[in-house]
Amino acid sequence: FLNRKSIGFLSVFFLTLLVYYLTLARTMFWIDSAIYLTVIKEFGIAYPPGFPLYIIIAKLWSYLPLPGFDFAQKINFLSAVFASLTSGVLYLTILKLLENKFYFFEEKFSSSQFIVTLIAFFSSLVFGFSHSLWYQATYAEVYTFHAFLTVLTIYFLISAGIDAEKQKRYLIGAALSFGFSFANHPMVVGFIPLFVWYLIKIRKMFFSEKKFFIALVVIFMLAGLLPYVYIPIRSLQNPEMDWGNPENLVNFINHVTGRHWTGEKTLFVFLNQKFFENVGNWISLSYYQFFSIGLIFISIGLFYVFTRRWQLFSFLSLLIIGAGFWATVYITGEYESWLIPAHLGLVIFMAAGFYAVFQWRLQKLNSVFRAAIVLILIFIVFFNLKNNWLTMDRRQNFYPEEVGHNILKSVED
Repeated sequence: FLNRKSIGFLSVFFLTLLVYYLTLARTMFWIDSAIYLTVIKEFGIAYPPGFPLYIIIAKLWSYLPLPGFDFAQKINFLSAVFASLTSGVLYLTILKLLENKFYFFEEKFSSSQFIVTLIAFFSSLVFGFSHSLWYQATYAEVYTFHAFLTVLTIYFLISAGIDAEKQKRYLIGAALSFGFSFANHPMVVGFIPLFVWYLIKIRKMFFSEKKFFIALVVIFMLAGLLPYVYIPIRSLQNPEMDWGNPENLVNFINHVTGRHWTGEKTLFVFLNQKFFENVGNWISLSYYQFFSIGLIFISIGLFYVFTRRWQLFSFLSLLIIGAGFWATVYITGEYESWLIPAHLGLVIFMAAGFYAVFQWRLQKLNSVFRAAIVLILIFIVFFNLKNNWLTMDRRQNFYPEEVGHNILKSVED
């Protein structure tokens, strides 16, 4: 059981989880977090679109006997667990690509090397200690769960494109995790072009295995729709937190589609000043995740994958664009959180950059130079730790001013 992959996964998981635990918010935090805590406590209805799968899982999680944790701390800690799982699965994804020399949908494989394990391990830690993910890992929110479902889907799709023998098994996993994503957060629609591209790549299998693909569609639909059933059922019981009262069909549709937000054209921007401001913010946020050195290796990885692994380049580009598109065209206060899945693709490109440097005329690189490259990757990990610890440490953050402010906002003039 404890092979190289499992040891690496567990190491990434527990290292990041320890850091998240040490900086975890000890009580209610921020506006949406307090709403989630209230909804989960009484199993009510959250604001649109309801985030049913997260609410259900968090409610079940709240029953676990975690010594020393009160209710709020348990739910905050759940975000940390999902963030650590995301980093762990990212490690497995990068390792699989590295072991196969980043070939994707191509019949070429390589033997594993010690160095690829190091690159996968420290690249996933760079992501784990990045500002955006760490920010969401210390209090009750849906975004680390969304990141986990996204990276799980990526892992299954990449594995299906590499391992032909287990392709069906991986495709079932992808249909399940992608379906669950729709029951968690609507921004997952940005990944639809990625799935269309993927289905085109396996279209021959689609026509030869019609029953299997019908089964995939059924799995996807059930995973995406079934969690929403609890919303009208629970609303009929009139919990205190019954946002939008979605107990009838009209209210339910308006609620799960976020009609009072998605129906506002002013909330969407495209090719105007605000749009380009968002693009600039995206670039700026990418710098805060990886800094100058990381961006250099991302650029190297982009060039390497673009020139040698076009299939993978297309896949990762659609992932990044799909994650970033809605964050850019939709005006949201959660802009940074919506971009987290895009950073998954950038981390894979960064790992490809380090791999490319090692492969470039490798016979001429001495051991000192190779060690220096590894140290650069380790440096990015610790730079993220050092840079983000103080701002991410929420052990003493109670935000009473925010609580009071929002109470006063709810009172009539």
